[in-house]
Amino acid sequence: MQNSYTFRNVVRDPNLFFGRTDPLNRLFALLANGQSVSVIGDRRIGKSSLLYMAGRPQVQARIGRFDLSSHLFVYVDLQGCRLREPSALFRHWLKQAARQGDGRIQLTLPHPISSDVFEDAIYQINQQNWRLVLLLDEFDCISQNEQLDPAFFSFLRYLATNYNLSFVTASHQRLGELCHADIVDSPFFNIFALISLDGLTETAARALITQPSQNVGRSLADHADWVLDLAGTQPLFLQIACFYLLEAIRQGQEQAVDLAQVEAQFCREAADHFAYAWEHADAPTRTGWRHGRTDHYLMRGRAFRQFVREQTAVSPALPIQTADVEAALESLWRPAQLAQNPLAQSPQVTYHLAQQNRPATGPNRGKALHDLLKSAIEALRHGRAPDPNNSQWRGWYILRHKYEKEQPNRQIYLRLNLSERTFYRERKAAIEAITAVLEQLTINS
Repeated sequence: MQNSYTFRNVVRDPNLFFGRTDPLNRLFALLANGQSVSVIGDRRIGKSSLLYMAGRPQVQARIGRFDLSSHLFVYVDLQGCRLREPSALFRHWLKQAARQGDGRIQLTLPHPISSDVFEDAIYQINQQNWRLVLLLDEFDCISQNEQLDPAFFSFLRYLATNYNLSFVTASHQRLGELCHADIVDSPFFNIFALISLDGLTETAARALITQPSQNVGRSLADHADWVLDLAGTQPLFLQIACFYLLEAIRQGQEQAVDLAQVEAQFCREAADHFAYAWEHADAPTRTGWRHGRTDHYLMRGRAFRQFVREQTAVSPALPIQTADVEAALESLWRPAQLAQNPLAQSPQVTYHLAQQNRPATGPNRGKALHDLLKSAIEALRHGRAPDPNNSQWRGWYILRHKYEKEQPNRQIYLRLNLSERTFYRERKAAIEAITAVLEQLTINS
């Protein structure tokens, strides 16, 4: 008996692609009106499968509301294009169009392919009565490619505006949050309509559980409620649970299935995915999980809820290291270095960004850490009037003048009438004090 639940990558068989009717309806409606579309969603939620299946005639027929017969869908996995310059990208896209066109279009591909040549190729495709739809998976692989400058993305916008060409991208965040610094303000990112993916509907999830197993003569229908309770409606988690359940049935033949063993196998494989989701969630989402809110699709699965309980009970956040705080203070006015400090990935920084509704990009994390450090220094003052005889006030004064004003150590301790040895002792104590301030932010968030 073949196990049908082996899809850890893109689903390429339309018969094994379940649900997503609503996002596909929206996608096809937008494409029928000449729009470009950005599909976003969490890691392993099925974005790649959605993009690939959008170009399959069987899936288009399943939706059935839109005439896409003049649309030439071309799926491109951009992971292989991470470091390519514009000419190589244009050539790769056109080669994929020729291959996937199956003889429906005629193209001549000179070398190299300049922007003029690429534009002419789009024109040729349009003249052959096709609207080209480039399905660009893993789009952040090129939006973070520093060889691709603002002129490149402006050119793509020009093509989408003036020719029968649509872009459909897949990424885990909004496109403007995935760019290198030079293209953040590119108008290219303004042409996209947005579609967000989360878990499957319960109907689609049940179909994924039951239909592939029925096709191999070992229906999992009797266990559908158990699988949904364990894995929720995340499609990869459903695949993992069904894989081990079907293996247990296949190996046990007529014996009762050991569901506890299946659950243990599922949890072992899903653990890394749970940890990734936890580590990359923003502060409000993680707070919601801690408080047991079940409106997020991941919280529909009992295994993930148990994972959250364990994280909350054992290690809701890693303790802040004083050495990291001191290193961050040394880099207070160098945001690129701050972004590399371990504190830049801390829950405190993530929560700060969420409160300000700012994307969690590297530069934003560096700036947020800068702001938090300055706030923590100011917290040491507690509104006190200047008092060189007060050690707590001196702690604030030392950190402010040493790191914010970048004054020499000797100048500071002479002004405070301290010995050099006392100065270093009080500076260390002040750094430990703002470490405690930063730790308190975790509790309050």
